[in-house]
Amino acid sequence: MLPGRSLERTAYLSGFRLEAPDHLELRGDAYSEHDGLRKAQRAALALNFMAVTGFRAPFVNETYGTSLNLSKKADHKSTWYDDESKCIVILDEPYRHLFREEIDWAKEHGFHTVGIRWRGVYSAGETPRLHSVSAALITRSAKKLHALEARLQAEEWTYDSHAYNSQFISPARALSGKRRRARIMPPPQGVERDGAVPCGPGEPGFRSRWRPARRMDLDKHLQVGPILENFPFSMIFSPTSPLIDVRITLNKWFEEEYEDAELPDKQMRQDYYSPAPTPIRGAADVLAGLGVVRQMVSDGYQDCKPKKDLLDRLDRCEEWVRRFAARRNP
Repeated sequence: MLPGRSLERTAYLSGFRLEAPDHLELRGDAYSEHDGLRKAQRAALALNFMAVTGFRAPFVNETYGTSLNLSKKADHKSTWYDDESKCIVILDEPYRHLFREEIDWAKEHGFHTVGIRWRGVYSAGETPRLHSVSAALITRSAKKLHALEARLQAEEWTYDSHAYNSQFISPARALSGKRRRARIMPPPQGVERDGAVPCGPGEPGFRSRWRPARRMDLDKHLQVGPILENFPFSMIFSPTSPLIDVRITLNKWFEEEYEDAELPDKQMRQDYYSPAPTPIRGAADVLAGLGVVRQMVSDGYQDCKPKKDLLDRLDRCEEWVRRFAARRNP
């Protein structure tokens, strides 16, 4: 029902990993015992919702051209896909009763809305709604969820709380005879590995980001920052371009490398995000700017994996610009 690779795109489950076939584990830390319990409850309710309805998280290509124009009263929305009807379904859980005006709004905008006598996944305390272009699908699903609610009311969910460093071993993990994977923990601050150090404090459950151990000279940052800041306005790069990640990465390194007291002007903190960018026009000028960035990074940082990864991303950006120019000037 739930391949591990689909977790990241599934509502209420994206923060979990599939530790064993019968065990979902929260990747990061919860803020408190109550927060952890709430996340676990919502994950369990989402799994029940998927099992009863047969819905799954949609792939990106399955959402093209299927946007439903929900009213502004919609809240806590999650998007699902029904394989049988090939329809998108939106689960909507606002903090308000379902009024006739919402049903009328849906009809006026080419889809259908039905209220469900069910606690929902987010559990806002009011009537959850299902929205879809298929009235039959959401009516049928609403009946299944009403039956699920009757079952849930007859069940009593309990939980155990253990020490922070304890590791739960599920029945499937025990039967497999394989040791469970250790939880990822951030490395100690100050540790250096192959010319790189942790970038930021890190977070339990997630792989740490790394940066070169030796910082780049301030004048190089001040030269690179404005160039990268201007690229998104060149009409060549899209918001999903790897160049955006290059700028974010270098800005993060800059923030980690220099304290405020070392900067002659606090406005330098905005060097990678200037309030008045200057668009760079033309592929030739963009390639020239990328060449400057590459040279500064190559000269300014010692050889290490974070530097290599950053240069690889710059390579992809340059190749994309060349292809763009070739299409424009065949």
